[in-house]
Amino acid sequence: MKLHIIKDQRKINYPVGYHIQDAVNFINNVTQVIMEMAKKKQFPLKDIDIWVRGSSGAILGGLLCQRLFAIGYENLSVIHIKKDGEESHTENIWKTGSKYHI
Repeated sequence: MKLHIIKDQRKINYPVGYHIQDAVNFINNVTQVIMEMAKKKQFPLKDIDIWVRGSSGAILGGLLCQRLFAIGYENLSVIHIKKDGEESHTENIWKTGSKYHI
């Protein structure tokens, strides 16, 4: 497993769902960073887990996957880490060891 943290590339306003254009701009910028890294062979084109936290993170992760799928990336997953007090359909955090994690 490889891990790469992509730091905030621009200011993002919360709640993300209300400021969706800011979120799209943010994701477009993150996608550019990923594409530049891929050109330098620092980032794969498939088998990527995108780790996010909270509902805003889930929105951003979904937008990022959509963008990466559109430019040819394959086998992407969003791994949502719940904040304290959040509940959903499962309590398990699942991951695969062979994927690249961001």
